[in-house]
Amino acid sequence: YACKVEPPMIDTNSRCDIKANRKKGSPGVYVDGNRKIGSVGIHVASSRASVSGCEAQDNRTGIKVSAVHAKLTGCRVDNMNAGMDVGLDLTTATHYSVSGQMVQTRGSGTYATGIKFGTAATSGLVDAYVDASAGITTPVTTPPAGVETRIVVRRASGMTTVRRELPNG
Repeated sequence: YACKVEPPMIDTNSRCDIKANRKKGSPGVYVDGNRKIGSVGIHVASSRASVSGCEAQDNRTGIKVSAVHAKLTGCRVDNMNAGMDVGLDLTTATHYSVSGQMVQTRGSGTYATGIKFGTAATSGLVDAYVDASAGITTPVTTPPAGVETRIVVRRASGMTTVRRELPNG
């Protein structure tokens, strides 16, 4: 999907006399060899979708999940742009499983929220790491009652773990 958006990005840059290209094995469009100029965030909206080993870089919303029974495994959100909204958006998702998720910023990058939960979920599991040592204002919002979480948050002052276990489990 994302690779279909890259050629128009390259064409647009060339019209502005900017030499842009793809990098094998790395999604997005690059200039000057290794500087990413653009990429597409990820929105998981299909029921029972399963996404493994993805990376979303430098997007206003890194990964948004709005599907029923969605599964994310080993995904990473990485941002170096200021003023971004949320790393992992679960506000409209129901019945989901997220494992091995990483949310971080670098350089002058910022996110208002690392992982944002909504109230739609009746069941879910989130196992994640949020590097909030710099650039993430609110690492994690409160998960809904039916969601079990184990989220490790790295802050400038040290590590903390946000854990909520389901009753009778």
